[in-house]
Amino acid sequence: MNPHQRHARTLTAGAICFALAGAAIATWSTATFGLEDGGYMLPVVFFVFGAVALAWTADHERALGHRTTEETAHAHTDPSETPQPLAPCCARTPRPTQDGPRGHRSLGDTERT
Repeated sequence: MNPHQRHARTLTAGAICFALAGAAIATWSTATFGLEDGGYMLPVVFFVFGAVALAWTADHERALGHRTTEETAHAHTDPSETPQPLAPCCARTPRPTQDGPRGHRSLGDTERT
């Protein structure tokens, strides 16, 4: 496990804690105070936004960790073999090169027609 994967785990745990805190504040405020005006919503929105931001950052750290692992494995291949080129970091799923579902060319095509 490399540092990026550890950071991704920590950020995911933080995102879960923020989401739980937002849910707890929303539940506790309405049950305890019976607030009808929604004055408790601002902290809930901040906690949910923080959870989304941390989850997004964790996703990128996880992708960077996988990329680092692939590069390390790629560097340790036998020099007599010709290794396959690595996929770009932004290509998590392969893009279709054939016509799309409605006959349109996909945006990932590099050839001009």
